[in-house]
Amino acid sequence: MNANSKRIERTDRMKIQSYSSDKSYFEKSESFWLEQEEANSLFWEFSGKKSGLKSRWRGNVFYQGSVIGSALITQASHLLIAKSKPNAIQHLTRYLKLNKIVLHGIIGAKSETEYFLNYWSSGNPNFTKEIKKSFSVFLSPRRRVKSDTSLRIVEVGEREWPRAQLWAKAFANESIPRLSKNQTQLFAKHMMEKKQLFLLKNLNQETLAMGGFGRWTPNRSIINLVYVPPEKRNKGFASKLIGKLIDRSESLNCKKSVLFSDRSGDRNLYAKMGFKRKELIQEISF
Repeated sequence: MNANSKRIERTDRMKIQSYSSDKSYFEKSESFWLEQEEANSLFWEFSGKKSGLKSRWRGNVFYQGSVIGSALITQASHLLIAKSKPNAIQHLTRYLKLNKIVLHGIIGAKSETEYFLNYWSSGNPNFTKEIKKSFSVFLSPRRRVKSDTSLRIVEVGEREWPRAQLWAKAFANESIPRLSKNQTQLFAKHMMEKKQLFLLKNLNQETLAMGGFGRWTPNRSIINLVYVPPEKRNKGFASKLIGKLIDRSESLNCKKSVLFSDRSGDRNLYAKMGFKRKELIQEISF
């Protein structure tokens, strides 16, 4: 299939429409993504706003004129699927199979990935899959304790970059599963260049933790790279840093913040802080 073409395929009373550009796709899709903004937050990475990320196919499933499903295919041939109706996922799967689209994996909410893989693997007894990543999406609480006035966050600049670079590599190494140190370092560099990477400091200018905003959706800030060095842990600095980042986000009229975490149960800091778990996101290769 030519990715630059614009095609409409009808199955029963549904319509699957593909788009010739990311711009036209986002114009038609954004209101649908906003219905479950936290779960769909990965889509804004492909918004074309200097992210550098490209998709090779993008499309929506319509029913009676309304979008009920949305997905795109990355350059790595992974399907990124939004929160969608089960029947929309079934029709999308049929469309991709009919057009002989090759996929190497899927990224999305657990329920959507399970629906898709059930249809995609049908009739293939040799189908195998592997969960590469799994993380929860948390949304900041409506009410929070006022942040500590003895601490402040400062933007990471060239002077602070060596420390931030070192901590970004440590963050990658401690993640479960481990992240690429090079990619995490590049991500931190990008955040710094966008003036979205910060260090938590006390009144004595001692550096205590690092974190920032990896991206923004229309109504949410996405907090990333929260890291506290081993010698500063178990002193509440991570929660205080997050509180400061939320304060900054709210000062920019962004009422809620989103965090991703691969920690579960009693080990999860965000749950302890009152964040609400909204979704489980999975990356599955096949």
